[in-house]
Amino acid sequence: MIGMLYDRFKTKVITYYSGIVYTMPLYSGLLFLFVLGNISMPSTANFVGEFLILMSAFSHCNVFCLVAVAISIFICSFYSLYLYNRIIFGIPMRARFSNDITLLEFYTLLPILCLLFIIGTYPKPFIDVIYSYSSLLSVQYIT
Repeated sequence: MIGMLYDRFKTKVITYYSGIVYTMPLYSGLLFLFVLGNISMPSTANFVGEFLILMSAFSHCNVFCLVAVAISIFICSFYSLYLYNRIIFGIPMRARFSNDITLLEFYTLLPILCLLFIIGTYPKPFIDVIYSYSSLLSVQYIT
């Protein structure tokens, strides 16, 4: 999604994008849904992944490992919301006009967004496929 902004404005300076909610409301809403997925809100695919990571760290690691994972999740969530706030809201730096996302961009983002919520609400088929391959690749050590 940031690449879409770069293609339009040809800059990577974050402060240039501030106030983009006023000119691109559909883009802002879709970016918000992806940010929610990135911070692992329930019913998103990242929530399932981070839940499995936390459960594995809790059952197989010491407390230090569990604390390190929890702190990294918190830092990632904080930075994602901070970045979203800086890009979307604020006083626009310059008077600029931009069209909202095109139909091609919308149809590109729609399957990704659908998979984000499908995997988040019913992850069993995906976890079964991953588990079947991991059991095939497991190596038994001779002691």
